[in-house]
This record gives sequence, C-alpha cells and structure tokens, in this order.
Amino acid sequence: MPAIKAPNRWAESDSDSDDDAVRVVKSKTDKRFEGIQECVKTLKNHLKNSDFKEVVEDLKKLGQSMDTAKRANVFYEGAEPNFFIKCISDLDTELITLKAEEQEKKEETGKGSWTQPRAKAFNTLKAQLRKFIKPYEDRIEHCRANPDDYLSEEEPEEVEEIYVFQEEEEIDESGQVRET
Repeated sequence: MPAIKAPNRWAESDSDSDDDAVRVVKSKTDKRFEGIQECVKTLKNHLKNSDFKEVVEDLKKLGQSMDTAKRANVFYEGAEPNFFIKCISDLDTELITLKAEEQEKKEETGKGSWTQPRAKAFNTLKAQLRKFIKPYEDRIEHCRANPDDYLSEEEPEEVEEIYVFQEEEEIDESGQVRET
C-alpha cells in the first residue's frame, strides 16, 4: 500500500492575508518620529483627563522614544521637533496652573480637592518633569518667549508614504509600477 503524503502546511493559503492588501513601507526614521508623535498625543490626552499616574508613564515612554530616536539619528541634540518642545512646555505650564488652582481651593475650603493618591501622583509627575526638562531648558524658555515659532508644528505633519506595493506588482528602474 503506498504511503499517503500529508500536504505541506506552508503551501496552504494564508487566511490572514488578502490578495488586495496594500502594504506601506516606512523608513526607520519615520517610525521613530511617529512614535514620538503618538507619545505626545497620549500624554496630552491623559493630562486633559487629569490622570497624573498615566502622565508619568507617558513621560517615561516619551523619554525612551526620544533616546531611541537620537540613537537612530532621526534628529540631533538641540534639533528636537517643535511639537515636542511645545508639549513639554505646555505640560510644565499646566502643572503650575493646576497646583495654583489646588492651593486656592485648599485656602477657601481648608481642604484640598485631590485624594491622597492623586496628590502623590501629581508630586511624582512634577519631580519627573523637572528631571526630564533639564536638557531642553533653553528651547523651552525660547518657546515661552516666542510661542508663534512653535505653533506651526503643533499639529505634526503627515509622514509621506515612501512605497506602496500590492502583492502582484513590481516597481521598475524608472519608478513605474508594472504588473507581473
């Protein structure tokens, strides 16, 4: 009796991929830059919700993203994106404002409106931010003095897509897409 050979499982069609799927290829630089943009976006959202514990975590992630981007030569020391400088400047200003508002409430009612864990998270955030902004103090002061210079990149520009491939297309030397 002849042996029946099992079908090759790798030869089967993959149900996860579509034939019409479009794949976007981005450079490492663009990925790092988008990572920083995403960290800034989530940090602003958590600050808007006054979730100080999450803002501390977002600040740590932002610092890691900046270090990774610097190592990947996305930008050099002193050439950080304007939206990043504006974000940490706004964060510092917002913390000063929140602290002043809390002090006013405390003086009026004799008791603060924040719970103990929230106040502790706020103080942790202030301490972390003080350490975080030291290398950027000159640019932050410039941002506060000239906020119009930093408004142009407040909303980060869209990253240009480099190549778009479909499964059965190739790009020839002239950059034209040809079907295979």
